[in-house]
Amino acid sequence: MKVFAYMEHGANKICSEDTMVLNGQICKDGYFSFDASGKCVAIADGVGGNAGGQEASEFVTNMLKAGIVGDVKETALRINEELISYAKTIPGKEQMATTLTALLFNDEKPACVLHVGNTRLSAIQGEYLKQLTRDHTTVEFLRSRGDFDAADNAPQSEITSCFGAGNAATISQLQVYEIDKNYAGFVITSDGLHDYLDEEVVEDFIASGEFSEDAFKSLVQQARDNGSVDDISVIVVNLWE
Repeated sequence: MKVFAYMEHGANKICSEDTMVLNGQICKDGYFSFDASGKCVAIADGVGGNAGGQEASEFVTNMLKAGIVGDVKETALRINEELISYAKTIPGKEQMATTLTALLFNDEKPACVLHVGNTRLSAIQGEYLKQLTRDHTTVEFLRSRGDFDAADNAPQSEITSCFGAGNAATISQLQVYEIDKNYAGFVITSDGLHDYLDEEVVEDFIASGEFSEDAFKSLVQQARDNGSVDDISVIVVNLWE
């Protein structure tokens, strides 16, 4: 199993509010490629509208980098409580918050998904991607109710569930479920990428099988050309290697 990843901070930022977990380590800006041996891969996207987004994403991923022993949902809820307590110790950052999408492994096989917010996990099925997580956003909520006009006018990146934000209830839409099918691989992305690219563009990238640094930069540049000024993170888990 091979893992390839790339992160680039957004315009006018010194450091990304995104944080990745790769091979048991916290990773920020740059390109990464390795034979996977860790317990999970993940992207956490610190909520930019709340002060402390970078700290929130780093806090949660640091708690996850060694993997999870025991009940996944209970562990996630405990991490959320600890994040809220931690935030209260930093004046002005009590509302710090982050999304999280994590793929957990058991004996180097994908076993479980942990997700909240609008980072996204998709499975690779042949030449296509199958989105496995639900975006916890106002847009998605309105669409689920059939209110498409309101969805078209809602802020695209406004999230409805996350870690932190000073309130334990904000994690209420947390998704935890087992991987019960065999897939060729997985892709985790932050909204700085998938909100600005048609799914077919990412599918073409995956189908190419070219996961060099230049290939990732080309993919990210397409999102930039479409108006993305956000942090961008992409992880590809290649199970056919």
